[in-house]
Amino acid sequence: MQNCKTRLRPFLGAGHAHLYCRARRRRRDAADQLGITFAKTLITMNAGAILALLTIIGGAKEQSLFTFEVSSLQWAMGLFLAGVVLILIALLISYVFYAHPSESKAHQFFDRNIIKINGALAVISLFCFAGGVIFLLKNIMTA
Repeated sequence: MQNCKTRLRPFLGAGHAHLYCRARRRRRDAADQLGITFAKTLITMNAGAILALLTIIGGAKEQSLFTFEVSSLQWAMGLFLAGVVLILIALLISYVFYAHPSESKAHQFFDRNIIKINGALAVISLFCFAGGVIFLLKNIMTA
């Protein structure tokens, strides 16, 4: 398989092909870092929401200023947990992509589709977080 510089040398010349390939590699590395940061952020948001709910449940008293129905807490907790699981699945997919040799069919499949798959999982995770928060806010009751 030809590398980037070898493929582009006839079109751009040796010097420009080298610069183009280096810039392309930097963009890919930056995209990898942004993706990892986004995944960490989504895990932190959803897991933090779970901890906040557990804190609310643990500190609940009979004479509280506000209450939640138990079912709304369960639904919100389920949405936050689903958000964490979706990001863990995205990380597992990324691991499978990097673990397989580049000649394998799995690697080639993920090479074409990993951004779409992981992007969709991340967006759904974000919607799980937003849905859990909205669900709680809609079902809060004042005493």
